[in-house]
Amino acid sequence: MQSLKVNLRLVFGMDARSLAAFRVGLALVVLADLATRALSLTEHYTDAGVLPRSALIERPFDRWHLSVLMASGAPAFAKAVFGACALAATAMLVGWRTRAATVATWVLFCSIVSRNEMILQGSDTVLRVFLFWAMFLPLGAVWSVDRARAQEGYEPPRHVLSAATVAVQLQTAYLFWFTVFLKTSRDWWPDGTAVYYALHWNELATPASQLLLGLGPEFLRFMTLFVFVFEAAGPFLFFVPWRVGPVRTVALALFACVFVGFAVNFRLGVWPFAGAAALLPFVPGWLWDHLGRRVRWDPSRLSTAIRARLGARPLAWRTRRATNALVAAALVYVTWWNVCTVTNKVRMPADVAVVGDVLRLDQTWNMFAPGPRHDGGWWVLVGQRADGGEAFLLPEAAHVGWERPSWPADVYASHRWRLYMWQLWFRARSAYRPYLARYLCDRSRDNRERDDDLRRVSIYYMREQTLADDVIKPAEKTKVLDHDCGR
Repeated sequence: MQSLKVNLRLVFGMDARSLAAFRVGLALVVLADLATRALSLTEHYTDAGVLPRSALIERPFDRWHLSVLMASGAPAFAKAVFGACALAATAMLVGWRTRAATVATWVLFCSIVSRNEMILQGSDTVLRVFLFWAMFLPLGAVWSVDRARAQEGYEPPRHVLSAATVAVQLQTAYLFWFTVFLKTSRDWWPDGTAVYYALHWNELATPASQLLLGLGPEFLRFMTLFVFVFEAAGPFLFFVPWRVGPVRTVALALFACVFVGFAVNFRLGVWPFAGAAALLPFVPGWLWDHLGRRVRWDPSRLSTAIRARLGARPLAWRTRRATNALVAAALVYVTWWNVCTVTNKVRMPADVAVVGDVLRLDQTWNMFAPGPRHDGGWWVLVGQRADGGEAFLLPEAAHVGWERPSWPADVYASHRWRLYMWQLWFRARSAYRPYLARYLCDRSRDNRERDDDLRRVSIYYMREQTLADDVIKPAEKTKVLDHDCGR
């Protein structure tokens, strides 16, 4: 019994070194994500872009998704917010005033995410919810500037057990468990064709996907079953209370293979890396101990230099009971929220749901759920010039014209543009289509190098449908908007 209690502490607690790795991984993914967003900062986050603040005031995605970027639509202000978030994430990365840096990163990142929900994906949910839990963990206890500055006599924690360590672990499990509940399409079961259709989804698939498709339908059915079963059963490996170190190491290796598969076969931006960062708290102390025997490194000189430059300061890591109670309540709330996403028998009152919206704890793990799309395509934006000529206008694209691009997923300058154009196809987002047309008209009007003012913008979607046996129906041209630039 005593041995079981010790093992349960190992299961639900976390090694301080794993928390430090979690801090570094999370901060690096946030910085990488900010860098990709910054490629289209003016277009996606200012009044001069495709979604001005007036559009959100008139048609908000959710009025409780708050963003400091709504205070100004100027590019300079957006750059300042991005810069502040990058500085906070950098401080979090090196572990300088770690808790304050984590709080600032969470607040600013949620503001950026909430400003334009036309360009979001699963990685944004992963980052904002794990940043929330990270605020309650001693991420800077080791391998940090804070640790280097700690006063004499400070003893870093070897193992941390708190409500926050339990919350992070269950949140990671929810990511996989609830997506299984949402995968209700026959493509997953009993047909077993989900991987086949996912690899044919040309708005996400990469050339590497063709290698898997070439392995035949029986292999793809096996992969569908494997993914479904692994997402359901894999997280349980993290909670096995016997031989915790070796079992968790094997589990981490298996999950790493899954994320590598996602990164190789689909254009998902930072999503695979965000998912991998969420697994870092599970790295067992057993593995760190084995690595430590092989890699010898004495950080004392660096710590002495940091302390001499920045001075010593007290460092405490113990979690208060009130904090544990708060985190436990948040965990119950998140569990309730996730259950509501998979069944109509459990509901959350609107007044209670506001809490999750404001704190950005709202989450739905619906990647390839209820099933992958059976269609895909590419966009053609045509402008009629003042001289009667036509111009292809797809913003920031490497491909223009009516002919099919070799790889529709690769025609955009950034993954965020790909997400934006993908969202335009859905009827629920149709109200935002005119803002893209207005942006294109304004961009042409502001162009002083050529006399190519536009009179009209027409937006078409070239929709391809995937059938069985690798049959792709010829693309159907669908006009989704016709906009007069004079209006």
